[in-house]
Amino acid sequence: GVSLSEKAAAIKNAGFNGTELFRFFDNREPLADQYNAALEAGLSVEAVHADFCYTNDVWGKSAKGDKWIDFLIKCAREQGALGIPTMVVHLSRTSVPPEYNSTGLERFRLLCNEAEKCGVKIAFENLRRTDYLEYALSNIPNAFFCFDCGHEFLYDNGYGILEKYKDEQGGKERAAYGKQVLEQLSKKIEERFGEGWSVETLKRCRKF
Repeated sequence: GVSLSEKAAAIKNAGFNGTELFRFFDNREPLADQYNAALEAGLSVEAVHADFCYTNDVWGKSAKGDKWIDFLIKCAREQGALGIPTMVVHLSRTSVPPEYNSTGLERFRLLCNEAEKCGVKIAFENLRRTDYLEYALSNIPNAFFCFDCGHEFLYDNGYGILEKYKDEQGGKERAAYGKQVLEQLSKKIEERFGEGWSVETLKRCRKF
């Protein structure tokens, strides 16, 4: 297989200065090892994406939901010790997850509170079901938003999810990861391919 050092070097050689890590449930490729490989390659680490294989259990009544939140809290503590500021979390999985409810909300609220103690922001990602995102962000003040442009193209199709949750109430930017995504993307594309890729052009491309 490809080593962590080789993966990090490939990302750097592709022209990126930063990367996101992935915390696997079975802890293959431990987070600290990924982090060290990234630093050795000259990459900054912007966030950790947590595994999501059992995230639907959070909305259930059984103890499985508590165990999954315990896992996510452990992840937050690991990355907090490394100084990585943002953890990307899925609120649901598949097109038909269990209905969102107060039990799951309280579990995710606990995650956000415990992560905050470690200096980590929990950023919920836009997925197939944007109603879960709205439910969480409307009820957890210290939750943030991760914009995934791939999910936007696949599932949301012009819903305007980035604009909707780029909420600056009280001066706080809710889009913790993905902040100014279109502005940064516009700059990078124009550096490589020349003028003509303004933010407005990219917005029209998204709608198309």
